[in-house]
Amino acid sequence: MKLLKKALITSSLTLTSATVLLSLSPSPSLGGTLTYTDSFSFQNTDFFDNLIVPKYNGTQPLLSIEVMVTSNIQGTYTLRRTGTSNITYGQTIDLVGASLIVDGPNSSIILNTVPTQNIGTGRLTATNPLLSLNISGTDTHSGFIDPSFFSLYTGTGNVTFNAEASSNLAVSKLGNPFEETANILADASLQITYTYQDSPPGSPASEIPEPSTLLGLLAVGAAGVVSRRRKSYDN
Repeated sequence: MKLLKKALITSSLTLTSATVLLSLSPSPSLGGTLTYTDSFSFQNTDFFDNLIVPKYNGTQPLLSIEVMVTSNIQGTYTLRRTGTSNITYGQTIDLVGASLIVDGPNSSIILNTVPTQNIGTGRLTATNPLLSLNISGTDTHSGFIDPSFFSLYTGTGNVTFNAEASSNLAVSKLGNPFEETANILADASLQITYTYQDSPPGSPASEIPEPSTLLGLLAVGAAGVVSRRRKSYDN
């Protein structure tokens, strides 16, 4: 009988501990999100444009604001030998593309995407006087708004981002004379994600016990089970 009594007590302790841990485990997600996007199609560089998205107009407190900008390029690049000297290109730098700077209100965020294409290295000679390439590329940058600027992104209405695009020609050339031309187009898309407090502060789902509290609850629960088991067997 004594062996049976000890085994039952041990089993009860294990079951009680597992139950307490399960009831105190935190909620898997306490935040909700709202995502908005805006974009403009391909335009010849250089240009100015705007990207406009709604402000956050929810009732729950904001936790974070993330902005992501993606820009693509397409176009052509040519380099022509116009004299008798050979032209060596791309020995140091060989990038062709665009630079797109997106500026948030009050410069709350500045993202610079630089979609480019490497053209490689080569030489223009009397028998090969022309380099002509189709250009394509993409680049994405993202960042978070500092909480001190949250007021610019909340309430009714929209948030306007300024976008400035310029061609980006960075090709090293040795020799002259030559003729260089580029026709670069760029587009852009902007995504803003508002993450907000999904559960009101102070609600049971948002409160996670401290480790010391958790251990105390386990000890109290275990002691209670042992006491009840001993009392029942003593009777």
